[in-house]
Amino acid sequence: MLLNRQAFVSGAVVFAFVLCCCFVAAEGNDFTLFKIEEATTRDAVCSDGSAAGYYFRPGSGSGQQVWHFHLMGGFWCWDAESCAERQKRAPYLISLAGYKEQWSGPVGIFAQNETTNPLFHNVNHVYVLYCSSDAWSGDASKTQSNIFHFRGKKIVKAVLEDVYKYRGLRESSDQRQILFSGCSAGGVGVVVNANFVQATLRDLLKNNATRVLSLADAGIMFDYPLYPEHLPLDHVFDTTIIPALEQFTKGFPLWNGQLDSSCTAAYPKQPEKCYFGQYAYSFIDTPMLVNQQQYDAWQLDWNIGYVPAQYNSSMETYANNYRLNTVEVLAVMTKKQHTIFSGMCFSHCSTDNNNWANLRLSDDTDTSLAAVFGPWWEAQGTAAPQFYFDHCGSFNCSIGCPAPEF
Repeated sequence: MLLNRQAFVSGAVVFAFVLCCCFVAAEGNDFTLFKIEEATTRDAVCSDGSAAGYYFRPGSGSGQQVWHFHLMGGFWCWDAESCAERQKRAPYLISLAGYKEQWSGPVGIFAQNETTNPLFHNVNHVYVLYCSSDAWSGDASKTQSNIFHFRGKKIVKAVLEDVYKYRGLRESSDQRQILFSGCSAGGVGVVVNANFVQATLRDLLKNNATRVLSLADAGIMFDYPLYPEHLPLDHVFDTTIIPALEQFTKGFPLWNGQLDSSCTAAYPKQPEKCYFGQYAYSFIDTPMLVNQQQYDAWQLDWNIGYVPAQYNSSMETYANNYRLNTVEVLAVMTKKQHTIFSGMCFSHCSTDNNNWANLRLSDDTDTSLAAVFGPWWEAQGTAAPQFYFDHCGSFNCSIGCPAPEF
């Protein structure tokens, strides 16, 4: 029997939003919503043309000199059909109209508990809301695209400028430390914007020694074929299923995608490959920590079209081959300067939920993403790259893997 995927939320945009933007109540001070100043003039607008924005929680004590910019996730759209479904089913991903002025914030790296989150409980957190529909890369007006405004790149730049001007970054000392992270589509945004963010901050701060460390959470998309007997339609959003590369092939010109020039120069005939971490990693100059589950729940759900409980032997073989491809690609990425954390879970993001500390490799119960993050962050780019990956041998076998949602 085919699953009616209206009944669960582990697919497409809803899945990315629930896991990557889960508004789980946290203790302590609220985040405050800020809209981009003069957003229309600066083209820093959402897909519907309204002002983009971000949530901000100021740092305190030892955290005042640490600045964390995080890009929210939520998939993307690449043609009239997929964008119409996005507007219909997920209006919170094309406008900030429904967001409250105060928000308690997520957990994970944002948690305010010093015991569970010693390094980042009291830092300056900037949670950038995703409403551009373009994997944080576009610079096209609605007139140009004939569908939406796609201004993700301009939004990233405007947030950096506004935080510098209005939220205290300008007054910070040269001892400041900066983390640029993102989940899901936000993780793709980290891949395509890491160099840009570092260059922009160096210009704003007038300090070419400014170093930005990056964290791509479930953002290393893979150029991998669909399961041959995939359902033709995503039943959550009534959108025709196409492979990720085809999505970006269509999206790149629609969005007027602004990708790293060193990467696109290496792929002049297919610049859209630079949305994929497997192709872009060698051109990312900032040290990057990658969290990528070997059974990434978003891409497997999209690629196969069935949830794990319905896998037949052929689907299980496909999922295992996808896992092997993931490990192979991630191992190569460590040859640059990037550190990898990869469990064997059917899961997605970890930075903004309890997977941050609870999901651990089976061969070492102390090895969570949070445990890996600590020494990686404190080394500030000087540590040798590491590959922390599980090889426990079966589906969802790492310690603390969340149960798949059916």
